[in-house]
This record gives sequence, structure tokens and C-alpha cells, in this order.
Amino acid sequence: VDFDELTAMASEQSSSGPALQDMIPGTISSGLVQKPSSSTSYVPPSRND
Repeated sequence: VDFDELTAMASEQSSSGPALQDMIPGTISSGLVQKPSSSTSYVPPSRND
């Protein structure tokens, strides 16, 4: 029941965002944070150079 509740909460919190981050910071940090970070890391320098 614990896992079921967590899944339901995550589904609802999905709209919030921060709530999910608190539950699974690893996934968010690795998926959402790394992607944009990498994109913005090599995009600006390319235009500047």
C-alpha cells in the first residue's frame, strides 16, 4: 500500500514539480537538470565563439 500511495502521490505531484524532486532528486537531477545544463553548456559558447 505504501508504494501504491507513493505512485498516486507522484502522479498528483507531477503537476507541482518540486514535490517530485523531493521524492526522487536523483532522477530529476540526472534527467531534467543534466539535459538542460548540457544543452546550455555547449550552445552559448558556440555562438560566442
